[in-house]
Amino acid sequence: MLSKEDLGADKLIRRDLGGCEFYVAEIGNIDFLIAIYRGRKGYYAKISLPYSGEWDCEWILYQPEGLFAFAEDYEKLKGEIRSKLMELYGLAAGRLRPYYQ
Repeated sequence: MLSKEDLGADKLIRRDLGGCEFYVAEIGNIDFLIAIYRGRKGYYAKISLPYSGEWDCEWILYQPEGLFAFAEDYEKLKGEIRSKLMELYGLAAGRLRPYYQ
C-alpha cells in the first residue's frame, strides 16, 4: 500500500477496486491518478492526470496520456511511481516541456 511519504504527496486517497489499487494523489494543488496492478512477473502502475470518464482500473489504461511504471517487487515499484509522478508534476506545473516539442 502506498503512503503520502512514498510519493511526496500532500494528500492521498486509496480505493481498492478489486482489479487494482487506485489512488488519487495531490501534490502542490495538482491531482494525479495512480492505478497499481499485479502482473505475472511483478507489478505495474499507470500514473495519469485526471481525465473525464470513470476513474477505475480499466478506464485509466485506455487514457492515452500518462506514464507506466514497472518493477519486480512492490517496494521498487514505489520508487518508480514516485519518479514518474515527479516527471508528470513537472509537465503539469509547466517546469518541463513534453518530449515531442
